[in-house]
Amino acid sequence: MHYLNGGIVLLGIAIVFVEVGYLWLYRVGWPMSMAAILVTSLLTLLLIPIGIFIFKEPFSLKEAAGVLFCLLGVYLLR
Repeated sequence: MHYLNGGIVLLGIAIVFVEVGYLWLYRVGWPMSMAAILVTSLLTLLLIPIGIFIFKEPFSLKEAAGVLFCLLGVYLLR
């Protein structure tokens, strides 16, 4: 318990939610290969604001192009 801090607890909660999301996607009939790509892409998109606002990371055109390719890939999966 000495090494337990807020970041570790939040990471544990996030992992649980990701895994529960996979179970829900499986339950409603999504193909797991597509679900993995979708979840990874959405997590990447959700982490961008955290990196920008909390960790003060720069967001350049290279990162914006990566986001567009990420969204394009999710769109092409449909």
